[in-house]
Amino acid sequence: MEYVKEIRKVIDPRKIRTRILYRGKFAREPRAYVDLCELMPELGEFHGDIWIYADRVAFVGFVKKVMAVIIESQELADTARVLFEAAWRICSQHHPVVKKTE
Repeated sequence: MEYVKEIRKVIDPRKIRTRILYRGKFAREPRAYVDLCELMPELGEFHGDIWIYADRVAFVGFVKKVMAVIIESQELADTARVLFEAAWRICSQHHPVVKKTE
């Protein structure tokens, strides 16, 4: 999983609060400092992740084999952050946010 190594060069997941939008059942017990919000079912299914960190956006697909594309662009990372924030606010209006602490 090379993309995980790339991301860990930039962030330490043990030291940063992470917000995750997800559909269906969350696959595993979330680690500490994770906030979760379940997306509305009518939005449809998806089988991948979008990670936003520093000046990068990573698109990760999980169908058949794991595939990742990492785009290094401050402009695209800022755009993705705004879109994520809009989705987070809408989600948290419809579902309670689960906050995982230590």
